[in-house]
Amino acid sequence: MKKLYSTIFFLFFVFTIKASHISYEDLTYKWISGLTYEFTLTLYRDCGGAAAPANITIEVCSLSAGPDTSNAVLTPVSGTGISVFPICSFPSSICVGGSDIGFIKYVYKGTHAFSSAKSDWMLIHNYCCREPFITNISAPLSTGSGILCMIDNLN
Repeated sequence: MKKLYSTIFFLFFVFTIKASHISYEDLTYKWISGLTYEFTLTLYRDCGGAAAPANITIEVCSLSAGPDTSNAVLTPVSGTGISVFPICSFPSSICVGGSDIGFIKYVYKGTHAFSSAKSDWMLIHNYCCREPFITNISAPLSTGSGILCMIDNLN
């Protein structure tokens, strides 16, 4: 089975609610059969933010057909929520009670059966907010990120 990776880029949105501090997201998909695909979203957030979401909803739509009949809902993979540390920060990471930067990796998976075959399916995930250590965004604590993944399941 061939595993395809999405093109990832960050979109920036301003939100009034401060939910969590994400550092990075990655969305991949794999064809299962027919119009059914498996999606995996990996999310890294800093340990100082709010809890990660219980589920991730991916909006599914097509430019030619509009919204799909349902969105893709991804649930956490068993054992997700593992602390990962930048080099040399483990003993003093905020994840283990210290004050240095530390991150937690979450993995979500789910399947989605598209309502039809189209050449322009878009999967969109938006999430608020960015982690406070980012210095090239004027307001990272109130700026979200997003992923857009394009799928052509017609050709």
